[in-house]
Amino acid sequence: MQQIVDKKNILEIFLNKNTFLVELGPGNFRNNKDALTIDKYDSDAVDIITDLELGLTFLPDNSVDYIY
Repeated sequence: MQQIVDKKNILEIFLNKNTFLVELGPGNFRNNKDALTIDKYDSDAVDIITDLELGLTFLPDNSVDYIY
């Protein structure tokens, strides 16, 4: 089972938005202030911590509009 850490408890908020943006691997810098950031390593710019190599199975099918 894939372990995810929703640091700010905001995943549900993003899933209910009209347009859902995901930024993968932002490192220390968020490139899009409106995106949900997902990375394997924690930093201030990261919202969700998980191993990206295991996929994004915690996101519902067809829920993401844009990926950076």
